[in-house]
Amino acid sequence: MSARRIARCLLRIAFLLALSVGLFSCASTSKMRAVSTKTDEVGKLATENQRKSEQLRDDLNSLQRKVEQLSRRARVQDAETKQSLKELAQRLDELCASVDDVSQQQESLRAAVLDLEDMIDRFSQKNARDKGHRSRKRIFAAARKDYNSGNYRSAIMGFRNYIAAYPNSSVADDAQYWVAESLFAARQYKKAIKEYKGLLEKYPKSDRTAESLLRLGMCYQRLGKQEEAAKFFTDVSKRFPASNEARIAKSQLGKQNKPMKAHP
Repeated sequence: MSARRIARCLLRIAFLLALSVGLFSCASTSKMRAVSTKTDEVGKLATENQRKSEQLRDDLNSLQRKVEQLSRRARVQDAETKQSLKELAQRLDELCASVDDVSQQQESLRAAVLDLEDMIDRFSQKNARDKGHRSRKRIFAAARKDYNSGNYRSAIMGFRNYIAAYPNSSVADDAQYWVAESLFAARQYKKAIKEYKGLLEKYPKSDRTAESLLRLGMCYQRLGKQEEAAKFFTDVSKRFPASNEARIAKSQLGKQNKPMKAHP
């Protein structure tokens, strides 16, 4: 029951009491006074209840206003929170994109480093090849110089060192030939024969083949082995008929009837 309804009920009771007083006019004065006093108390009680009711209503309105304020504040804070979350999400996307960019840059940098390392390796290999080529040329040239100077022992050592260091060189067969030539020039015919035959076995397609065959015939000829010499002179004449070596070989074959003094 609300405070207003309580107040109305009390007023009705007071009215009824007053009416009772009028109806019962024969009652004693003391009783009437008591009733009047009671009526006043009821009126005060009703007034007090009305005041408390109004106070409660005011408190309720105040509380309602506070609730509305808190609701508005919560809505504002919720909007601010959503905006902050949205900004954080955007920032996170930007950071992810930055990470992807950095990763791509790192990949590009790694690829550039690999390309640079490959370029350095190629340059180093080329430089090493160039140095090796110059070194090969110096060794070969020094051995030829020794040969031309008649220093056959040094020439043989130089050409053999060249072959040992560069066995796959395009002029390795030349080095082998000049080892044999140095021995031939030093009149070491048996050793020269071994070197010429070694050239023919190791380098069957060498440009020095005709010269080596002619030199073999000449070595055997100087050792007094005419039959062996004739075999090589005949061989070079048949295999290289238009060469200068074939012409010399035919000339040597024509001299077979003239005995030659054998060299030791």
